[in-house]
Amino acid sequence: MKAQRILARRRFQSWCLYSESGAGKTSLSATAPAPIFLDSNQGLLSIAERPGLESPRSVDIHTMKDLDDAYLNCIGTGDEDWSKKFQTIIWDHFDDMQGIVLDELVEKAMLKDDRRDDAIEQREYGIMGNKLRRYVRKFKRVPMHKILICGAKADFETGKLKPSLVGAMGTQLPYLVDHTAFLRINPKTGKRYLHLDPTDEFYAKTRAHWLTPKQRKVQIDFTDTESLTKLFDLIAAGPKGNTNRGKE
Repeated sequence: MKAQRILARRRFQSWCLYSESGAGKTSLSATAPAPIFLDSNQGLLSIAERPGLESPRSVDIHTMKDLDDAYLNCIGTGDEDWSKKFQTIIWDHFDDMQGIVLDELVEKAMLKDDRRDDAIEQREYGIMGNKLRRYVRKFKRVPMHKILICGAKADFETGKLKPSLVGAMGTQLPYLVDHTAFLRINPKTGKRYLHLDPTDEFYAKTRAHWLTPKQRKVQIDFTDTESLTKLFDLIAAGPKGNTNRGKE
């Protein structure tokens, strides 16, 4: 075991990208480097056959086994070897994955107890959170960028918008990713901005402490099919501006 310097440019990035419906989360995610979508809500029509976005691929995710199979493909030991084919894993939507895990937990409980109805019990939320945390940590070790797409909901206490997650996962996810970005539509101009700093209206954060205030609020041009690739490169360059695209 050899101690190494901590270099921003050598690290693959993990993101939570969230917004209200229709802001363009999927379209923006498709501009990341060589993406593979783990599609749990069949919502990729916005990027289907879109000029300039020919590289994204997708697989349907309906069960936890599908997630396991996707992980094995990402590390090159599954039915397909994605380890050199893709550079970004996109969970679309991560909040839908919560429902997949909960549904499987309830189905197993009903099989064990025929008196059980399909209502979700409190303990199952805890089990779901533990399982998803393990998945996030496991996928985080894969040498690719990770984007977890979520919807937005208002915090019960503060009223601020935050990722639409239930249970403890809602407060724990920011600790599991490098960046939590809010995609906002300006209601007056219709322009879209990606925010990496929080405001009184929404939560956001970044571990890229060297980014300037201007770089933490990025106007998104959806005609640019490399928007996130350029942002990833900017962050990977680190404080000294030394980029090393595509290498770990």
